[in-house]
Amino acid sequence: MNGKKSVMLRACLIAVPAVLVSLLALTVILLRLFVEDAAWLRGLAWTAAVLAAVNPGVLLLLIPLQRVLSKTPGGYMVREAVTMEGVGRDTLDRCAAIAEAKAAHPIAACLRAYCGDVAAPPDKFVEMEGLGASAQFSGQLIHAGSADYLRGLQIEVPEIPGKTVYVALEGRMIGYYGLLEPSGTRQMKTRLLAALAGYAALKIAVWATLAFAGTAYLSVFVGCETLSLIIGLMAARKLN
Repeated sequence: MNGKKSVMLRACLIAVPAVLVSLLALTVILLRLFVEDAAWLRGLAWTAAVLAAVNPGVLLLLIPLQRVLSKTPGGYMVREAVTMEGVGRDTLDRCAAIAEAKAAHPIAACLRAYCGDVAAPPDKFVEMEGLGASAQFSGQLIHAGSADYLRGLQIEVPEIPGKTVYVALEGRMIGYYGLLEPSGTRQMKTRLLAALAGYAALKIAVWATLAFAGTAYLSVFVGCETLSLIIGLMAARKLN
């Protein structure tokens, strides 16, 4: 799915700095087994230790996720956006924003916040409370809502587990949004705060070890970086 691939790709790219720092530190540890304590090796060891201590690593991943979670109108949050073949994300977002432009329910507010300011006022609008909404724009009909709503309009949609908003344009489904409900969003916020606290504690441990033990304990730095990387990636996977 496009949404899942995008989230994991960003997570992997952000994790690269922590992985590289860990590899550098491991290289230094292995070199110590075969090379005498030369000045250049001590310099490389201190470089690895300092990079491990200051490397933003997972923090770059967790802070954007925290910002996403802070924008959850009504407690709902988009966890994935999937387009059908031949449909662009900008088309899906624009259609969803137009269809939900005048809707008052929390899911509509969530989708408007997620899609951004890409909608134009619809020419006509109708909302079926608890099911979905339809709008007419430039002569085209756009529908957004539950599977039952679109099927009632004779539009074929797949059965997707969990809370899902389907979007259709001119009688054809063009994509859908998978949502976290308020209970799931609250749990996500709790897990993310725990991940941030764990990350901060691990970074403090790195600084303390660097200050009091020096480069002789580079394996501790590697362990801290690896653990912070794992915590961040686990937090990111929860959005899939």
